[in-house]
Amino acid sequence: MAPNPSSNFVQSAAARFAEIGKKSLLWDAYWVRYNINMENKLKHLEFIQSVVNRLATGSFLIKGWVITIVAALFALFINNINQSFILITAIPIFAFWILDGYFLGRERAFRSLYDSVRHMDSDKIDFSMDITNFKSKNNSWFRSLFSWTLLLFYLSLAGAMVATCLMIR
Repeated sequence: MAPNPSSNFVQSAAARFAEIGKKSLLWDAYWVRYNINMENKLKHLEFIQSVVNRLATGSFLIKGWVITIVAALFALFINNINQSFILITAIPIFAFWILDGYFLGRERAFRSLYDSVRHMDSDKIDFSMDITNFKSKNNSWFRSLFSWTLLLFYLSLAGAMVATCLMIR
C-alpha cells in the first residue's frame, strides 16, 4: 500500500498544533502565575498603605486633641493665671509631642517597608509587616521627635501659650 500524502500532512499539522498548544499552555501558566504574584504584591502594598494611613490619621487626631486640651485649660484658668498654669499647660503639649513623634517614626518605618516591597520581585512577596529592619537613624523615634513639622507645630503652640500668659498678666 502506498503512503497517503494527505495523512502525512495531517500528522505534521497535528504535531505543529500540539506544539503550539503546549507553548500556549506554558505561556498561560506563566501569565496566571505572574498575575497572581502581582496581585499579591499589590495587596501587600495596600496593607502597608492602610497602616501608614492609620498612623497619619492618629497623628492628625493627636494635634487636634492637644489644641483642644490647651484651649480648655486656658478657658479654665483664664481668671487666675500664674506660673503654675504655664507648667500645667506644658504637660499635655510635651506628652502629645512625644506621642506624635512616636507615630511619625512608625509611619516613616512603614513608608520604608512600602518602598522595599515596591522594589521587591513579585514572587518574593511574603506579606511581612515587620519593620525591625527599617528602624534606621532616619526612622527613629528621637529623630522623628525633632522633625521640622513637629518642632514647628509644638514649639509654636508652646510659644502661643507663653505669649498668651504674658499678655493676660
